[in-house]
Amino acid sequence: MRRASKDRGAFLEVAGRGRLSPALAAGAPRLAPEGDGEGRCGWEPFFTAVEARGLAVAWDPESPAQAELARAEEVRELAPRGELAAGLDRWRRFLGAWKGGPPESPG
Repeated sequence: MRRASKDRGAFLEVAGRGRLSPALAAGAPRLAPEGDGEGRCGWEPFFTAVEARGLAVAWDPESPAQAELARAEEVRELAPRGELAAGLDRWRRFLGAWKGGPPESPG
């Protein structure tokens, strides 16, 4: 099932899973695949351009590398319940590892 969101966390999650990077092409934001360095930029300029254009990220969880940007008013935000808890759990594990702590087991 295809999903869409305007949430910055969703952009980061999809980009991480799909190995995509933020990029700007003539000022227009895009998610660049791995190996495509053209127009790569940081997340803040990317999000500034996304918000200025009223865009959302749309993706299929089975193939996040195929994510695309779409007009926010043309997509309905779809995120199944329970994903927030799973996302927070992944974030806590990442933060613990980043701080040099032992890896936590999921669940």
